[in-house]
Formats: sequence, C-alpha cells, structure tokens
Amino acid sequence: MERAKFSIIGAGVVGLSVAEQISSSLKGDVVVFEKQSSFGQETSSRNSEVIHAGLYYPPDSLKSRLCIAGNRMLYEFCKQKTVPHKKCGKLVVAVNSDEETRIKEIFENASKAGVAGISLISGDEARSIEPGVFCTSALLSENTGIVDSHALMDALFDSSLGRDVMFVFGSEIISIQQHPKGYILKNSNGEEVLSRYVINC
Repeated sequence: MERAKFSIIGAGVVGLSVAEQISSSLKGDVVVFEKQSSFGQETSSRNSEVIHAGLYYPPDSLKSRLCIAGNRMLYEFCKQKTVPHKKCGKLVVAVNSDEETRIKEIFENASKAGVAGISLISGDEARSIEPGVFCTSALLSENTGIVDSHALMDALFDSSLGRDVMFVFGSEIISIQQHPKGYILKNSNGEEVLSRYVINC
C-alpha cells in the first residue's frame, strides 16, 4: 500500500491552490487525485473569472474573512507568477430610491466586514467611469477584478510540480476508511493509499 502525508481529492482551482500552499512548507509527500485526465476540467474552467472583494458576506463570517484575505493573496500571486489579471473594479448600480437603499445596505455590510476600496458615488461619477451606464447612484468596489482562470491553474500546477507534488490523473476516489494512522483511500483502479490527512476539494 502506498503512503502519503497529505492526500488532496480534486484538481480544480481549490485543490491546486491547497497543494501549492501545503507544498510551500512541506517538500514532497503531497498527492493530488483527480478523476479527469488533467486538472481544471470541470467547474474551475467554467466560471466567471471574477476576483471578488467580499461585498455580500456577513461580517465576521468565515466566508467574509477568507474572501477578503483571498482577494489580496490572489492579486499578489498573479503578480508574482505573471498570471493575466486586471483590477478593473465593479459598479453596483441603483436606478431608483429602493435600489439606492439596497446599495447603501450592501456598503454598510461590506464596511463592517472590513472590505477595502469601496465607496458610494453619484450617477454622474459612475458615468465618468462607465459612460454607458444609467443609474441614480452606485457602489464602487475598486478591488473587484478579473483573472484568467486557466492561466491561474497553469501557474498553480507548475508551482506544485516544482515542489514535488504528485498528481494522479484518471483516478477517482471511491471510498475512504478510517485507519489508526489516518485514512485509507481507494481509487477507481483498485489502488489504495494510506494518508495521514485527507482534504476533499
């Protein structure tokens, strides 16, 4: 039976990110299992490619804290690895008084959560940013952006390979059993791995 300290299930952007982070402090002994023939073949290659700022999550929630920290870390990683991205910002627009009330609520929520780079602006200020927009006012989120998700996954994969992460493609994990030394993972090929830690991504 093969052994690994960390076994990661799934080689989408989350699994790749986890592998890259763990391997930054642990040389080798990290295995990623992926049922497809390569990484990023499912949801991660079919998303909006938005770098979110964290406007909508409840303050002090885990989602809020991770989104705000992840926003900063993702921009840093993209710069370091020259992954195509753009901090283009986002306008959340209001076209009447009811919607103005709503964007003020979003602004207050995001402010309490500690989201940086947000402001309430007038319709004229919004049109100076995007002339084609019609609105009475808007919420500007300067730290919202876009990223080339495929290039991001390429960079995470290459970085992980450089740190001796092992990728096992065409290997769907079909069962996990507890063991005194961790967990026994069995894949669709009938192979078994004893792993101290398992992270399902």
